[in-house]
Amino acid sequence: MIAVTDDSGFSSTIDPQREFTGDERLVVVGTDEAVHQFEKRFDVSSTEAVS
Repeated sequence: MIAVTDDSGFSSTIDPQREFTGDERLVVVGTDEAVHQFEKRFDVSSTEAVS
């Protein structure tokens, strides 16, 4: 699951045409392997891990 958080809160319904401002955060929830594949595919790294 991918959710976006910004000043207005969380949203898991993301408009594919949405342009991000850079103030948002993406929240990726899944197995370790799924999250790792997401990070690799989009060339990003985790900034915070929650168990």
